[in-house]
Amino acid sequence: MVELCYRDPISTEQKNPKNIEVINQWASELNFNSDTEKTPSTLLYRGLQDEAFWGYNIPAATDEEALKWFKLLLIDAKNLSPDLQNSRQIATAKRLLDDANRDTVEAVSSYLRRLWNHAIDHIGQSTGIGLMKLCKFHVVITLPAIWPEYSKARMKRAVENAGILETRPAGDTVLSFISEAEAAALATMEDLKNRPDIQDGDYFVVCDAGGGTVDLMAYEVVGTSPVAVKEVVKVNGRRCGGVFLDQAFVELLSHQLSPGMWDAMSKDEVKRLLNDNWEHGIKKQFYGQQKDWVVTMPQSRQQKSHSSTFRRGTLILSHADLDLVLVGEQIHQIEEKHHRKPKYIILVGGFGRCPYLYTHLARELATSDTQVLQAQGSRPWSAVCRGAVLRGLACQNEVPSHAQAIKSRIAGLNYGQSHFKNYDPQVHLKIDRVWDVQEMNWKADNEMKCTDICETKALRHGYYRLYDKPPSEIVERLCYSASSPAPTRKDSDVKELCTITWNRKIDFESLPTFTNPVGKVFYRLEWEVEMSCEVFHNGKRVAAKNVLVDFEME
Repeated sequence: MVELCYRDPISTEQKNPKNIEVINQWASELNFNSDTEKTPSTLLYRGLQDEAFWGYNIPAATDEEALKWFKLLLIDAKNLSPDLQNSRQIATAKRLLDDANRDTVEAVSSYLRRLWNHAIDHIGQSTGIGLMKLCKFHVVITLPAIWPEYSKARMKRAVENAGILETRPAGDTVLSFISEAEAAALATMEDLKNRPDIQDGDYFVVCDAGGGTVDLMAYEVVGTSPVAVKEVVKVNGRRCGGVFLDQAFVELLSHQLSPGMWDAMSKDEVKRLLNDNWEHGIKKQFYGQQKDWVVTMPQSRQQKSHSSTFRRGTLILSHADLDLVLVGEQIHQIEEKHHRKPKYIILVGGFGRCPYLYTHLARELATSDTQVLQAQGSRPWSAVCRGAVLRGLACQNEVPSHAQAIKSRIAGLNYGQSHFKNYDPQVHLKIDRVWDVQEMNWKADNEMKCTDICETKALRHGYYRLYDKPPSEIVERLCYSASSPAPTRKDSDVKELCTITWNRKIDFESLPTFTNPVGKVFYRLEWEVEMSCEVFHNGKRVAAKNVLVDFEME
């Protein structure tokens, strides 16, 4: 499922972070979906052109199979978890893409184009086309926290192909990414900021229970005015969630019906039955109460039956039936830090608003000091999207309290650059010793440097090279490693992440010079690389058009 949110540019409370509009009015083939906060990330291609149905508007009566789960194909198979690599959903998505003769970036771009056009129409309808043309756009896209870096490059390519970054009258559109986990945390912090019982040193866990995954993020409160936190446990995610609950309900129905009846239903009948009775019925209402639930069967499938659970036109599911389905994937253990339990578990995400999930967790934690919080209405479902808008506002300094709301994070990988150092036999390995023919001395190659990253301070490293003639371009390679602690030299665990290439017309003759011991003169070019991926020369940012980032794993 995907969601669109934006900040209303004409509100009298522009600085109010609660003033976030959720886009809906989806075209839908089934009932009750037009005003929901999200739409499915599904595509159904028709023909060789770009004609396609998307979201809720895919025809219910068609026997054609819609493309789902295709966003995950932005990740190389080797970087997917084993259960995803072997999943039926991924295999089906690959097959449908091959049948449509399209690659993953093309499919994602096709979907984003339709989503973006819908958003523009909605915003224009709400604010007026004239005012919308005067507004600069900052687009924030959320991605799973565990996705590798190269996925952002592929997603950016899809965004560009979708026309989202096309030139607008008000200026260039800014694109940035944020992890779904962090976006959910930002929205949660906004909801927590006025609570009088929040104190420094409190711990809380955000449980982002979505359609296909459940992610857990643990934070410690390090400030209350405004609320600020630090991440204390690395994001932990598992492949479970609402979509697997849906599959379990389908299996329950197929077993409860008379033999062959489920298989005899058309795809249209199945879609409407699940939409009306499950998605907009039992799923939203069941929290463990002792009662029977009635499922209305399609008219063509109504028949007489002597079964106590099946009457003419209806299927009756008992509390025990549903309990077996819904208990499934549970959270038995909450990460503890510093020998203290979290004060709150905060439920967000589509599955996070399920009443039964709240009831079950509250029952499991009844004897502890941990409280389960579940906001009402659409707020749990829209948390990630609202958090993305808050990040965009913070980047523009319109909500300063959110600019450094998350003071520190636990990185999943180490990042750095390989470089030379003056060789020290007491520190460096002999195999790394190389002779520098320019400076005429021994250097240690393959050296890596690790520095803690602070949210409030940009991390820059300075570099220099010697040239006897002007270079056409400057190339730097960024590396990554999953080792802990971070490596101090480039060993087999260090892999190349990407290549940064920048070019700029340089006043070569004005550069400082270096004369080596044999009298040869070189020009010394100095620059800095900032971890936010900016390149600086002489204290000035090199324009983005002069910088190319090429990911090695693409």
